[in-house]
Amino acid sequence: MERAEGGRVRAPKWTSRPPAEGKPGFLAEGIVHLWSWLLSVDVQKLSELEETLSDDEWRRVSRLRSHCDARNFIARRGKMRQILGRYLDLPPHEIRFRYGPQGKPLLVQSRESSLSFNLSDSGELAVLALCCGCPIGVDVERIRPCFEAAAIDAPCLARSGIGQADSHHNLGDANAFFRSWTEKEAVAKGKGSGLRFSSATQTSAPAVPGSRPLDIHLDEGPDAWRIYPLPLPPGYVGALAATLDVENIICFPCSPCLTPASKP
Repeated sequence: MERAEGGRVRAPKWTSRPPAEGKPGFLAEGIVHLWSWLLSVDVQKLSELEETLSDDEWRRVSRLRSHCDARNFIARRGKMRQILGRYLDLPPHEIRFRYGPQGKPLLVQSRESSLSFNLSDSGELAVLALCCGCPIGVDVERIRPCFEAAAIDAPCLARSGIGQADSHHNLGDANAFFRSWTEKEAVAKGKGSGLRFSSATQTSAPAVPGSRPLDIHLDEGPDAWRIYPLPLPPGYVGALAATLDVENIICFPCSPCLTPASKP
């Protein structure tokens, strides 16, 4: 793969494909599949997704106080199971997960241990990223007014470095704020450590649409994380983080309204 000056990889190629039936294709190293779908589903679809959940997931549903939150959880986890089942060649309800210290789900199936995935949702949108050969993290945020952004825990912002405005980001702008937030959160989710990891994190300039990926060095070790901005519908921003150079990100929008109008 061709590298840019300074050792950083060039921006990956983006393609979009309809989510055809059957297996979505072989996931080679350096390729990321990005699935997106809406959490609002009709009663028939919701019933179908309910059948995929495990007993543990149903216990989590029963603890949710809001009917809307319960529906969103079913739509989020059920669809994730359906998609993973296509890669694993397993019925969705037979997929088993184990969880890291901060709750990051990982596959139990040993024969597919090289398959990494990460799920994020905000507003009505959910995204699932998959790759082989390295851990990944993904985060998406619905852009909201800055007074809502300011309600996020200030100490958490300070630890993550997002609260430190610089010449590259005007954090008074909601788009810039949430773009910066998703970059940090994607790395944290890829690491499986939560935003607490960022107290001593050093990063280069934040990613912007069309930019090259960043190299981020975590304070726990020397591994470099590269950040890639995501092509999402208007009103959303997102980021993908991986420890390997990504050559191609293939988008599978599950609804025509989610097809990216332009590349990031």
